[in-house]
Amino acid sequence: MRAKETVVHVTKENALVPEIPAAHSYRTSEAHISYRDLGSGPTLLLLHGGAPGETGWDSFAACIEVLRTRFRVIVPDQPGFGQSHLVEDSGLPYSAISAKAMAELLSHLGVGRVHVSGNSLGGGVALRMALEYPDLVNRIVLIAPFVRGFCPQFLAPPSEGAALLHDYYPHHQTRCGTY
Repeated sequence: MRAKETVVHVTKENALVPEIPAAHSYRTSEAHISYRDLGSGPTLLLLHGGAPGETGWDSFAACIEVLRTRFRVIVPDQPGFGQSHLVEDSGLPYSAISAKAMAELLSHLGVGRVHVSGNSLGGGVALRMALEYPDLVNRIVLIAPFVRGFCPQFLAPPSEGAALLHDYYPHHQTRCGTY
């Protein structure tokens, strides 16, 4: 007879949240990036979302202790968040600016191919990294990605009924909106 398994639900209230380690910083070609580098193993880059006040550490602290036992975890604040800021504005979309900054940071750290996990805005940056720096990205994990400008490329063609509705309401926004 099998022993009864205990299921533990991790919430913000009961998560084992580690002490916040000191941040490092690196100046890329367009941004000053603050980041934390923990653990060992294959490299995992964690990219936070775009909510006001968001930081890499705040977004992923609850899972850092588990992840750092299997991965080298790099947790940056993306440009314009936390202690990171944009130094020069190239006029490119945010996902391109952040993807370039992350690629430059990873090059500075001397890592090869990495796994990238992105939440919301970070998901869009993870996709941009995979498209623009394919030799750098091994795998991506997307958590509710915000993918401005990519949506039509990643969706299946509309069904016949959806196409007819679009023809009937040509100015109606699709579920991708104007992203």
